Amino acid sequence: DSISALNLRVDTEILKENLKQLLKKNDGDTATQQVTDTLKKISEIWRSKLPEATTLTEENCTGNYGVISRIEYPGCLGKDEEGYFRYTLGRTCFNIFKPSDLIVSIKNVRNPVQMLAQEEENGVQRPKGAMSYKTVIDLVIRTPDGEKMDAVLTNNAICWPSAEKGRDKDRLDVMFTGGELRPAPSTDIDLWKSIFEPAYGRKLGMIQRVKKFLLRKLLGIKSPESVKSDGSMAFEMQKSPKGYLDILYNDSEMRITKGNRGSIIVATKRK
Repeated sequence: DSISALNLRVDTEILKENLKQLLKKNDGDTATQQVTDTLKKISEIWRSKLPEATTLTEENCTGNYGVISRIEYPGCLGKDEEGYFRYTLGRTCFNIFKPSDLIVSIKNVRNPVQMLAQEEENGVQRPKGAMSYKTVIDLVIRTPDGEKMDAVLTNNAICWPSAEKGRDKDRLDVMFTGGELRPAPSTDIDLWKSIFEPAYGRKLGMIQRVKKFLLRKLLGIKSPESVKSDGSMAFEMQKSPKGYLDILYNDSEMRITKGNRGSIIVATKRK
C-alpha cells in the first residue's frame, strides 16, 4: 500500500546516506563489512520492492556522475601527502602511455553518461539504447624530479541494456573503445612535453615490442606514436572484449553497479 511504499522510500534514503558516510570514512572502500551489508540491504529493497526498480531509462541512466567509491588498480603504492592513492601511470592505462613508471595520484573520478544516436557516422548500427560511458580521472603526475603536473585520463566506452534474455532491465553490456591522456589547463605544457616526448622518441626494446604486438593482436589497440601539439596522447581499442555492469541500485540520484570482474562502483549524479 502507499504507506508501505513510503516507508520503503524513507528506508532507502537513510541507507543511501549511510552508504555515503561509510564510503567517506573508509576511503571509498566497498569491501568493508559495514559497506557490504549496506549495499546488500539497499539492493534487495530496490530489486524486489520499490515500484520504479529494474528500469533503465534515459532519465536515470544518463547525466554527469561523480564516483564516490574507490577506483582500484593493481599495485597500489599507498597514499601521497594529500591522502590520494598512488599508482604507476602504466597500471592505470594498460601500460599504453609512456613513461609508464611515472607515479600518479588519483584525485577525482567522474563518469559522464550520454545517449548516443542509433547509427554511427559511418552508417553502422549501434545496439539499441546505446550510451557513451566515460571514466574521467583527474590525476597528479610526478616527474622524476618531483615536480607535479595535473592531468586528465579518459577511458571511453559504450554501454547498452543487455541483450541477454531477462537481463535487459538490470544489466548493461559494456565495450571499451579507447582513451586519452592530456595535461590539465593548469599544467606547464613545456614541462609536460619534456617528460613525455622523449619517451616516444626512443626505440622500443624486445619485450616492449612483443607487448605492443600482443595488445594490437588481441585487443586491436592502436597505441599513440607521439605527443600532439596540445600535449594529448590517445589510443584506440578496436577489438574490445565485451564486459557488463550489473545494476545493484539505480535512481535519479545514485547508481551502484558491479562489474563482471566483481568491482563495485558507487556514483552520484551531479547537477
